[in-house]
Amino acid sequence: AAIEMESPAPEIAAGDLVRYSSRVQAMGPGTSDHVVVTDTLPAGLSWQVVGVNAAACVINTGQLTCNFGNLNQGTVRQIELQALSNESSCPEVRNTALVRANVDNRAGNNRAGPVTVKVNCPDVSVTQIAANPVITAGELARYDIQVTANGPGTSRLVTLSSALQPGLGWVVGGPNASFCRIEPGAGGDLLACNFGAMPQTTVRSLILAAQTTTAHCAGVRNTVRVVATSDVRASNNTAGPSPITVNCPDVQVTKT
Repeated sequence: AAIEMESPAPEIAAGDLVRYSSRVQAMGPGTSDHVVVTDTLPAGLSWQVVGVNAAACVINTGQLTCNFGNLNQGTVRQIELQALSNESSCPEVRNTALVRANVDNRAGNNRAGPVTVKVNCPDVSVTQIAANPVITAGELARYDIQVTANGPGTSRLVTLSSALQPGLGWVVGGPNASFCRIEPGAGGDLLACNFGAMPQTTVRSLILAAQTTTAHCAGVRNTVRVVATSDVRASNNTAGPSPITVNCPDVQVTKT
């Protein structure tokens, strides 16, 4: 009996499925008796076995065992192993499977692997810059916000949020404003953006702005935060608070 193994997805991002497809064939001549596949599965993942012949298999304490019984010459059995990857899976997962039978005259095809799946753990970052850090009451307080997928691989389920300073009529604009909305809240409005999957080097740009008045002489401040399914660097997930000084000039009239 011979075994082959491959991955249908040899490169993934953390959070994606790790997949291994195995194919066992009775090469003959004659019948291969008591054909068994074993696989010591990569640790740290919750594996399941699926596929047309998965019913012959069990996973017990990290060990896959498939009892395929007697296989006539040319008979094929196929299974697929799947597990949801995580950041601890980076940079790769490796797996090897073995097949044995009561009589086997060729040991060279009884082993498949190690087969490597590359697991990318991407980084997503956010920056926020006050377009004018000093303004006069009555002018716009404006922030230019940029979210960048730094890779490697695709950042998935990327979202941006900001608890906006109350008392201002915030609006969101810019090239990628369609991904965003401003939601009312008890303590102030909330900026919420859902960028979904961002392949490496993708950039999303926003403008957040509000008209100031003399009620804002204490200044304007804002903080934004980005999150993703997997992110290996938390230090660049927050930008702010970014202060904007609001000058409120005083005009006096004296009579002499």
